[in-house]
Amino acid sequence: GGGSVTFDVGSIGSTYTLFAPANNGTLISSATANRIIPAAGMPAGSIIQFAQGTNSTETVFTSVTTGTEYNPSLSVSIAPTSSTSKIFIMLSLQVWMQHGSTGTWYGHTRFYRGASRIYDGAGAQIVWGSSMIEYGNVWYITYLDSPASTSSLTYTAKWVHDGQGTISNLIFHRGNNLDTITVMEIAQ
Repeated sequence: GGGSVTFDVGSIGSTYTLFAPANNGTLISSATANRIIPAAGMPAGSIIQFAQGTNSTETVFTSVTTGTEYNPSLSVSIAPTSSTSKIFIMLSLQVWMQHGSTGTWYGHTRFYRGASRIYDGAGAQIVWGSSMIEYGNVWYITYLDSPASTSSLTYTAKWVHDGQGTISNLIFHRGNNLDTITVMEIAQ
């Protein structure tokens, strides 16, 4: 549905309200001058909209095998306003690994748009060394997608173990820490 947002511009002693219609359309401002730019009129590189998916529920996978995808349950949906827009994806994901012996471990992330893999960070985004039996890190990964669509799109992050052997425990969101996947529609 529609709604409104009021901005208090204290430095000039005024408030302005933007009214959004219940469907796609033009924002209406309470300001005396028309200063609202429709999405189609935004200059290239402008952020038109954004959305964020989060998860803070600790998730543990056991007996993690090489080459298998694991889902940290991070996804977000966005419906681009133009088929020429790009979608900028930002991931912040805590990955913690535990193993009963030392070894060299590798891992990487993947992004999916629906069922289509659009990014594969293969080639060991993270490597940790032979004396480690427990390791944790926060991964920050970005990717710019060109979906050529105005339909609702769902983006999902996955993680793959690339290293030798089996990992005893793979933990996402350890200690119920918040992880995020954020998408932004970028005007072209």
